[in-house]
Amino acid sequence: TATQSDYTVLVPAAARSLDLKLQAHGKLPKYGDEDVGYLVDGTPLPEDQTSSTRPVYELSLPLNGSGSTETLRFTLTNRHNETAKTVYTITVQKAAATSVRFQTTPKDALICVIESGSNQRVWPEDGTFALSEGFTYQCTVTKVGYIGKSGELALENGALTFAGTECPVPG
Repeated sequence: TATQSDYTVLVPAAARSLDLKLQAHGKLPKYGDEDVGYLVDGTPLPEDQTSSTRPVYELSLPLNGSGSTETLRFTLTNRHNETAKTVYTITVQKAAATSVRFQTTPKDALICVIESGSNQRVWPEDGTFALSEGFTYQCTVTKVGYIGKSGELALENGALTFAGTECPVPG
């Protein structure tokens, strides 16, 4: 049976890791085994306890934090069948980041930006957020004593929109 083992993904340039969930073919271990025996690069995979059907395993592969394309490889084996081995190759392409600085009233409002696909928070560095085109973000701006504002944040063709409204470009 042919197996796909080469993948290409696009992530924001600021991504620090590529988080994968791997799902086993069978619902339960076979032949009285306590687990299905999967190993990634020789290490047992931790099982996601929220799965109610087939076991789901979580794997986090670190990224180097640069804007350059990376190639990640890992080997999936099984301690119950030493001849079963698949090498997976993932080409991680990076979407260029644009530095975005928010100007809010009041000036000390709190800004929370979360990338929608991964649910990972984007942390500012020196008040500047690194956002990538082609991704959507959930953004919340709050301050005690004020009515907060939340909405979708997107960067397309150099234009930033928040909650459907194009933001002015600082001049």
